[in-house]
Amino acid sequence: MTSPSLHGRRILMTRQHRSRCSLTDRLQASGAEVYSLPCIERRVLINREERQRYLRKLADFDWLVFTSPFAVQVFFGNERVRLPDTLKVAVVGPATAEALVPYGVPSDLMPRVYKAHNLVSEMRPLTGKRVCVPRSKRGNPAFISQLEAAGAVVTEIWTYDTWSLTPDSFLLTSLMKEVDTIVFMSGSAVKGFESGIFPCFQNKGCFGFPPGPDVPPEMFAKIKLVCIGPSTAAVCERLLKRVDAVADPHTEEGIFQTLIQMQYSGAKT
Repeated sequence: MTSPSLHGRRILMTRQHRSRCSLTDRLQASGAEVYSLPCIERRVLINREERQRYLRKLADFDWLVFTSPFAVQVFFGNERVRLPDTLKVAVVGPATAEALVPYGVPSDLMPRVYKAHNLVSEMRPLTGKRVCVPRSKRGNPAFISQLEAAGAVVTEIWTYDTWSLTPDSFLLTSLMKEVDTIVFMSGSAVKGFESGIFPCFQNKGCFGFPPGPDVPPEMFAKIKLVCIGPSTAAVCERLLKRVDAVADPHTEEGIFQTLIQMQYSGAKT
């Protein structure tokens, strides 16, 4: 059976290419030409001493919950991990579960639908359960609220922070002339992208559009905007006035399958 092809598609990823970035590698292996322009930056918020202290306290918890692969990598770092036998590990999706593999840590629970609120539902009953959640400082507060509403006693650990990174405007506008698809993996990436293109448009206009107070959605007439999930799509709709597709499930695999569907449904520009 022939593997699905993305031959001819030119994709801009708005995050830095990482050695473990399986999505970029998979897109390239499928024939796509992939460009990388980081629009977000991450900063680790815990040091090794703090990490070791948190790991020693895991025996006090019933659940350890991860909602992103990066949270796994930051929380465990380079430590040799041996979790208490009584501790259960929950992950929001397969990419996060895969991030546990190098540490020899299996996941006890992954929701059938890869969404945070589904994770909470499948962790029930949670009344009185002690739940440790290492995650981004800018993580969605609704997830913590849902755990607490279900009766859990939650300890949230801010392991890293993510913020928008303004790319070089000249490089950004040059790449926009080359690509037919832009992929956003977070709302912060959308904000960074918009902050890079807006000054160019506001000061002198670009792509044949005159200067103005807002980036016109027509600027993306020949470019498809693809978002990993609804929260990212909401930011994209607000700032760029366009969203062409939202991955379902909201994972890297969902992004890949969405791009394949676009390729074979005639959505290619």
